[in-house]
Amino acid sequence: MIRVIAPARPQAPPVDLLWPTRAQVLSDDRVRADVHRVVSSGSAVRSTEVDRAGSDDWLHDILDRGARLALARLAGRVEALGRWERYETRADQCNGHIRQVMTHPDARRRGLARSVVHALVDDARAAGVQTLTLHVRGANQAAVALYTSLGFGAVGGDRYDRVLFALRLGAGPDAAGDRTESKG
Repeated sequence: MIRVIAPARPQAPPVDLLWPTRAQVLSDDRVRADVHRVVSSGSAVRSTEVDRAGSDDWLHDILDRGARLALARLAGRVEALGRWERYETRADQCNGHIRQVMTHPDARRRGLARSVVHALVDDARAAGVQTLTLHVRGANQAAVALYTSLGFGAVGGDRYDRVLFALRLGAGPDAAGDRTESKG
């Protein structure tokens, strides 16, 4: 009998997660250049191509609004990112929304998006967020599988190709889920 031994899967390099402030972003051109490289590789920021000035404006805008931005670095280079922010209306500020999780194409299939989303969830939970939501294109099966594996559930959609997912973080009064008490 011949026994085939699969080669050991190479260890992924450690992921370094950064939570930059606006001041840190302004003072670090390398971070801004790396963010531009990731942002310009996809269309998660705008439907048109994004130049460096456009990605810098986007970065400053989201940090000015108080969004929490997570940057995932491999070997000192930003390869993935994502952000979360509280809902805008006062009544809904106990909830947050994840936006624009993206990984540079050369760094995909390394668990970076998973690391970023885990960090965003943990950060939102620590900030007292009760429910975290996100939108995903229904045709983006990789993203749907990722979010589902992390506990998010589809709760609706507002367009044929955009699905709303939610994750209850446990900070609210009905965090245990929707329970109805039966008397009988």
